[in-house]
Amino acid sequence: MKELRVLVIEDSALDSALITLVLQRAGLSVSPQNVTNRAEFLQHIGACWDIVITDFNLPDATALDFLQHIRSNQLDFPVIVISGDFTEEMFALTMAAGADDCLAKEAITRLPLIVKRELREYAEHAARRSAEAARSESEALFRVLFESSPESIFLADPHATDALWPIVACNEVACRENGYTREELLGQPVGLVVPRAQDRDLLKKHLERLRLKKADRYETLHRRKDGSTFPVEVSTCLVQVGGRELVLGMDRDITERKQVQAEIEKLAAFPRFNPNPVFEFNATGDLTYFNAAALELARKVGHETPAPILPATTKQVVLECLNSGRNRLRMETHVAGRTISWSFFPIPSIGVIHVYAGDVTDRLNLEWQFRQAQKMEAVGQLAGGIAHDFNNILTLIRGYADLALTNRMLPTKTHGHLEQILQAADMATHFTRQLLTFSRKQSIQFKSIELNELVQHFARMLERILGEQIVLQLNLSQNILPILADVGMIEQILVNLAINSRDAMPKGGKLIVETSMFEVDERYCSAHPSARAGDFVCLTVSDSGFGMAPETMAKIFEPFFTTKDANKGTGLGLSTVYGIVKQHDGWLNVYSEVERGTTFRIFFPLCAETPEATVRQLQLSRIRGGTETILLVEDDPALRGLAKTGLQNFGYRVLEAASGPDALAIWAETSNPIDLLLTDLVMPGGMSGKDLAARLIQRKPHLRVLFTSGYSVDLVQSEIPLKEGGNFLPKPFSTSSLAAIVRNALDQHVGRTESDSSVSGK
Repeated sequence: MKELRVLVIEDSALDSALITLVLQRAGLSVSPQNVTNRAEFLQHIGACWDIVITDFNLPDATALDFLQHIRSNQLDFPVIVISGDFTEEMFALTMAAGADDCLAKEAITRLPLIVKRELREYAEHAARRSAEAARSESEALFRVLFESSPESIFLADPHATDALWPIVACNEVACRENGYTREELLGQPVGLVVPRAQDRDLLKKHLERLRLKKADRYETLHRRKDGSTFPVEVSTCLVQVGGRELVLGMDRDITERKQVQAEIEKLAAFPRFNPNPVFEFNATGDLTYFNAAALELARKVGHETPAPILPATTKQVVLECLNSGRNRLRMETHVAGRTISWSFFPIPSIGVIHVYAGDVTDRLNLEWQFRQAQKMEAVGQLAGGIAHDFNNILTLIRGYADLALTNRMLPTKTHGHLEQILQAADMATHFTRQLLTFSRKQSIQFKSIELNELVQHFARMLERILGEQIVLQLNLSQNILPILADVGMIEQILVNLAINSRDAMPKGGKLIVETSMFEVDERYCSAHPSARAGDFVCLTVSDSGFGMAPETMAKIFEPFFTTKDANKGTGLGLSTVYGIVKQHDGWLNVYSEVERGTTFRIFFPLCAETPEATVRQLQLSRIRGGTETILLVEDDPALRGLAKTGLQNFGYRVLEAASGPDALAIWAETSNPIDLLLTDLVMPGGMSGKDLAARLIQRKPHLRVLFTSGYSVDLVQSEIPLKEGGNFLPKPFSTSSLAAIVRNALDQHVGRTESDSSVSGK
């Protein structure tokens, strides 16, 4: 006898042992698993059990709780509830909750009988369900195949005595092609549509042939309701339906094929091997010939013959060309996403038109792509220029705010206002980074960041996006959550999800942003195909909006899919989130119910690297100044003044120049040695920062060089080996970051040899 897997939910070890003993004494082979509380129940209930036996009352749960979990999760096994003090109310509640039977502990000896009965009933029920499901699936599949077939299908009974092979079933195509309704065909002999089927001896021989060959194929004629006939190719076979032997016939209309064959034979002398599609039309505009290339073109756009791809005005154009004797060149039509060019050449002497066609889609696409590339290049240059100029402005904002913060006499309120200015500048910096990314396809800049700090820092921006009607709640983990990510892209995720939630809560609501550590095991992976085992950081964004139906959830990550009005959404928000998460080697899950809100859970791999510090006050306290001499070259006077003031505040001696030629003149006039050249890369006057650095390094090989620019480092990387944080400082920058990178560049001067000299300053 099969060993039964029994889950016993009982906090009394004595009662649990008694249950096992009673079952074994009744001859049942059992493999019991005893659990004593709700936590153990949840741990084991997912396994494959033959039966569950549970006490009604446990210290932290009741049998009703267990039954609710089992039935709501559609776990299919019998559940028997036992109790030492069953009342009628308890019995009714237990059975209503889904118990298969209830038993008082004083009648425990009846347990084996109940177990055997429930196991037998469940086995019979499972067998019935399996058979019904298989039958339903088979019938549904047959109906789908029968009705969706592009060919005529008939089922006829060869054994009927009241009619000669009466039609017992037919599909819609059979009705349409033969001109009858389904009611007019059912019960009628097949001879109604197949004239030769009126011969009883012929049908008898055909049935004998089917029994020998199992299938047959031949050509014949069908007769429509209006009396007209058309050629068909018939495939027949014997099938069993409901215990009856029936003949299944599949008929394909081959009228067009016959006509094409006849025309090909008639016009065999026509240049059929022309590699270009060639057509011929008669004086009434009817298609009389097409070559193999024309057929290939038609099939390329999804048609079996060229007729459906002809221009809608073909007959009119043919008549106009014949009447005027003039050609009609390069008329374009669109079929299945392809562009076809048609040229009509009349031959009035014989009353025909020769037409040459060609698929010009690829050529037009190349022309469009070239124009689009030119347009995008211009837009990209404009965006890059705007970002460059805006970065200069942001440098002034951040720099002077930083300088103001160094004043310890500032009131606390003013200090807070300056911090808000710096935060706004940081947000604007992100905007310019996006412009530069658009203009030059800037690469992702991964670094170790602390997710809690990023979310907290970005909360003010989210509040502005959400508006006053929506409450933002942060539930951040107490753990440090480092991830390897691009800060701007993580902020983009938060922005897109916030906008999505805001639009789902037009009357207000709550948006909750949570962070947590999450350990993914193999069991979780089996339920979530995108997941993988390991330690991950989870970012959860939940809203109380109107939620989504399952059919909507299935499409939310598709590009350009949106349920919003045309002027309220592009359909790119969530697809962008999906792409960013994938680029960060993560995955995301979505949970939503209509009127119950939506939750996005995004998983990022836990990063082993220490997150980079972002607190400005700590940076200021760690930066050392110096007394070295710095040659500052910047064409923008406001930026030049800011940089000079910032460096002088750290003790440096600063010589300033507005251009490369000015810098060379100052170099020649100064008597003190210059320790570092700090220059913008792009300057007027015919001399770039690179050119200036090369000239000065020739004069002083040990000169340290530090470049700055409002353009992305990726824009100039091919020309100069630059490294952000090393010898390159992108705009906008703060005075503290300027002082830090200058100090770092000067400190690396020790031990440098002439062979180390280069334009990059390394």
